[in-house]
Amino acid sequence: MIIDVHSSLFSHFRSHRSSRLLAWTLVGLMTVGLISFSPRLEAAMLTASIHDESTQSALHDAVVELFPLKTDTSKKTSSITMTATMAQQNMRFVPHVLAIAVGDVVNFPNADTTRHQVYSLSEAKVFTTRLYVGEPQAPISFDKPGIVALGCNIHDQMQAFILVSDAPYFAQADANGSARFIDLPDGPYRVTVWHPRLSTNQNYRWEKQINLHDAQTLDVALALTMPKRVMPSESALQRRFREATAH
Repeated sequence: MIIDVHSSLFSHFRSHRSSRLLAWTLVGLMTVGLISFSPRLEAAMLTASIHDESTQSALHDAVVELFPLKTDTSKKTSSITMTATMAQQNMRFVPHVLAIAVGDVVNFPNADTTRHQVYSLSEAKVFTTRLYVGEPQAPISFDKPGIVALGCNIHDQMQAFILVSDAPYFAQADANGSARFIDLPDGPYRVTVWHPRLSTNQNYRWEKQINLHDAQTLDVALALTMPKRVMPSESALQRRFREATAH
């Protein structure tokens, strides 16, 4: 069994004459490999603020990814599969943007009385669910990084996005357009920011390289080229379909 003790503890023992014997005992244990001393890793923080370049409004649908440009031994790849939810409610997908890690699974519950059929033709994931109300048969696994655009075969106005990330660190901006990262190793990073209205190319990302240390902030102004999608009201045909399939 290897006991890991921070090096500052050894310094504490050495600073007291009455503890010299204990200090030399620790040295002996180190010599035979029963105790290892590791330096304290420097931890950095990053707060990214994302806003619309023209209106200055916060962009809560933005997703920030951090890719270390040097070997990061402190970040261990998790083998735990997380389950996320992309609901259908009031003829909309909720949330509009969902960020998950490669290998995670997503449930698609339908809270409407109208049946929906979720599908994607994106390169990162091609799938189609059955026509259903309530819970689908099983969650869907996303094992390839990229942007997955979702739609409903019955209701064309329904649209959402799943960003499947292979970055060791990623976060979706909150209502204030802020994404916060803590306990990051110091060093250079490639930062990418994605937003559904950033480009007609679904996989396009804003990108910048930074050298991270201590607590830093990053201000990102995105030039949104795509118009905001307007959700049309239910058509007469859709209403008749909903009423016919509600029971």
